[in-house]
Amino acid sequence: MRRGNRRTGTVITLYHSEQAGLDSTQGEWAVVCEDHKVTQYHPTLMHARMVQSDPSEWCEQCLAAVKGGNVQPRRVSARA
Repeated sequence: MRRGNRRTGTVITLYHSEQAGLDSTQGEWAVVCEDHKVTQYHPTLMHARMVQSDPSEWCEQCLAAVKGGNVQPRRVSARA
């Protein structure tokens, strides 16, 4: 599930780790900041969906953009 984040202006994608070919030993679900190539793994879908909503909590570059006011909002299709 791909979403554009209004706060950071980045694209954040939620993957089932194994199906996406990612390291499923780190967590069944992966949330990826596509703009900054940062991946965070989670054991449950619910937790992954919660952190997907605010990448500035786990992607340092998103946090820096929000703090610095360097956010470029854009419209993103919900389809991957």
